[in-house]
Amino acid sequence: MKSSTCLLFLATIVMAMITSSVGEMADVVAESGANATFTCDFDFDDVDEPFDYEVVWEADGEDGTQPSVRLAKFTNKNGGESLKYDNKLTSTRTLITDGNKLTIVNAKLSDNDLMHKIKCVVETGTQSQNHEAMYTVLLFTKTSAAQLNKPDGVYGISNDKSRIIGECTSGYGYPQPVVEFFKDGILIEKPNKTISDAEGFFGFESDGYDMEGVFGTVNVQRDLFMVLSEDDDKANISCKVTTSFGDLTKSVEVPMGTIRITHLVSKVTITADKEGPYTDGQKVAFHCAHNGYPESYVKEFGVGEITSRQADIEVEMTADMDGSSVMCSAATQAQTDAAETSLPLVVHYNNNVQVSGTGQAKIGSSVTLECTSNSKPNSTYLWKKNGNKVESGATYDIPMVDFKSAGSYVCVSTNYDEASSAAHQLNVNGIKLKSAVEEAVSTEDIDDAGLSMTCSAESSSKPTFTWMKNVEGKTQDVEWSETLVRTSADSERIYSETVQIKDVNSAYSLMVFSCKVTLGENSHISTFQIGAIDIPPPAPTTTRKTSTTSNKDDSQEEIKESGGPAGIIVAILVILLIIVIIIGVLYYKGIICKKDGKSGDETADDIEVEIRKDGDIERGAIEGEKLLENGDN
Repeated sequence: MKSSTCLLFLATIVMAMITSSVGEMADVVAESGANATFTCDFDFDDVDEPFDYEVVWEADGEDGTQPSVRLAKFTNKNGGESLKYDNKLTSTRTLITDGNKLTIVNAKLSDNDLMHKIKCVVETGTQSQNHEAMYTVLLFTKTSAAQLNKPDGVYGISNDKSRIIGECTSGYGYPQPVVEFFKDGILIEKPNKTISDAEGFFGFESDGYDMEGVFGTVNVQRDLFMVLSEDDDKANISCKVTTSFGDLTKSVEVPMGTIRITHLVSKVTITADKEGPYTDGQKVAFHCAHNGYPESYVKEFGVGEITSRQADIEVEMTADMDGSSVMCSAATQAQTDAAETSLPLVVHYNNNVQVSGTGQAKIGSSVTLECTSNSKPNSTYLWKKNGNKVESGATYDIPMVDFKSAGSYVCVSTNYDEASSAAHQLNVNGIKLKSAVEEAVSTEDIDDAGLSMTCSAESSSKPTFTWMKNVEGKTQDVEWSETLVRTSADSERIYSETVQIKDVNSAYSLMVFSCKVTLGENSHISTFQIGAIDIPPPAPTTTRKTSTTSNKDDSQEEIKESGGPAGIIVAILVILLIIVIIIGVLYYKGIICKKDGKSGDETADDIEVEIRKDGDIERGAIEGEKLLENGDN
């Protein structure tokens, strides 16, 4: 029983069936070689479950003239018992019964004649039911033969007339197979399908024949007729054989080959690996395809001066190619006039970006920069300075040029995703005053450093500084000294001079200094108004006249004295030096160190020196000179 159940399970998996409701048992369709399983559904309303029952399976032939033949029986008594009847039909069949199921193992085509109808008779001892179903076995063709009638597959144009080019045989199948022809996967329709039409099968009685086999099988052979034109060149021909019953269908497709049609080149096509419009500098691969057989070839393929005889070329797009076309011509060896075609080119470009406008500008002037480009479609423009966006549009205006305006300006021209740019250098010349035009110099807190005034300017190159001062309404040059000094400094474009008054006194009170900064023809002036100063200036140097008398004339001398302590000390040192000189001269002449005409060694007591007033010193010096003169005489 377990073995029978296993076989039944396997049969159910591999069996192909179509069922339709007929009474209480469904029709079964099985492929030849598969298992066919029937299920007898019964229901007894007046019998209490569980109950004993017996199922008898019978078969009727296709003609219906013979009585039913018993196949097998199953009873559920004693755990279930199966019985196969012994007769001519069952002797060649393997039958499995299990409950209300019957499985016919390895269905055969002969079953269509011998077991066209299956019946089940159910008995409970008090009641019975009869059910029946149709049993059909199919034979799907597994192989078929198909071929062209020319080994090389080369045909000529048929000029609107049909010709046979191949045949296909299905092999035996049940029910009758259907043979169809396909060109490049598309069904080839017959120009005329009715036999009654005199031209129905192109002058033949039919386009094929059917050979009947055993148990209703049929082998179908069909011829392929086609009206050949140049469009059929390189077509792939195939044959498809289909066997079907209800919703169950199986097909086999067999390739027959590729046909070639002898004809001149009449069609040339150009394709590209990228769709236009193209951009300047973009590389595009083009392919030239053409018909024509045999020995058709590309005569010329390219654009402008770029030409080839190959079917594939790569072209780098340029702006001058816009509006031109890629051309391709092809022909066969026997063809005099080549066929040709063209592919128009649309090239977007964005080049030759230029910036016009001055490159040199003066402080305070206005500058306009303008950007142009050779572009298609028209570009939009963006201005950048030092990498930062400063303006949009074709022009950039600088109404008031400053040193900050100097630098490199870049115009970016953009159309679609393409961008080109050009740079423009703007240099700024001139001078700009950084210090105040008028500045008040405070004198409230004067330290040891004194007062300072700084004149500064921003300039494209080093300027000159000229300082003047206004004294009592008169403008004078500034005389530099140890107490009135100036220093210079510069950093990048900033130049400056600082004037320092070290000895601050009332002489500078309310004085006005001016600084003129000059670069070429341009100049600026800063004025510095010093506040009130009550510090007195140093005492001025004075001249005193002193007169003395001598034996002849009075002599006069001027003694210059400094108003300060340093002047007094200098005067004393000068007087002492003169005295020392006089004594030395007198000693050298022998005038001193003698007494009462005595000669010989002199002592200190012998020396008489009379120091008189300041006036006498000078006179003594004069007299000493006279004595020297007398001694020489």
